[in-house]
Amino acid sequence: LIIIENINDINTGLTTSFQEFIDAGKSLIIFPGNDINFSSYNKLYNKYELSFIGLDTTDKKVGELNYQHPIYSNVFDQIKENINLPNVKQNYKLNIKPNSNTASVANLNNEDPFLIETKDNKGSLYTFTTSTDLKFTNFIKQAIFVPTILRITELCEQQNSLSYQIGRDNII
Repeated sequence: LIIIENINDINTGLTTSFQEFIDAGKSLIIFPGNDINFSSYNKLYNKYELSFIGLDTTDKKVGELNYQHPIYSNVFDQIKENINLPNVKQNYKLNIKPNSNTASVANLNNEDPFLIETKDNKGSLYTFTTSTDLKFTNFIKQAIFVPTILRITELCEQQNSLSYQIGRDNII
């Protein structure tokens, strides 16, 4: 797992390295910077049928968690309507093409994505649509931050078999 936080420009070398990393079955989390170069981000995201198309500066709140997604399934004992979710002052708008293998994990109250997971081969790309800068959101100060990152980390771990058969080559 690699976590990219607040990088404004993703050069060609990083784009290639990140795509190879995901192709190898690994996972990448991206929190975009607070003043991104849209062209450089889109060079990375075009492969996944996604593009960054603008910055929304209206105040909103995370309004919906996808409790069916593995990140949030079995995290809460019960689902409450009054859960304290992060405020978002600025977020990047995404264009998600219909053939993108992307699932919504959390949405803003205007139905824009806050966190998405894009699968490619065996790997995953987790994209937050906001910077961790407090001028953008208070997500990193909210109680939901720790279980979100923890569950992504747990989902990225390669599971070893519980048993092995003697006489066969097994990589442990």
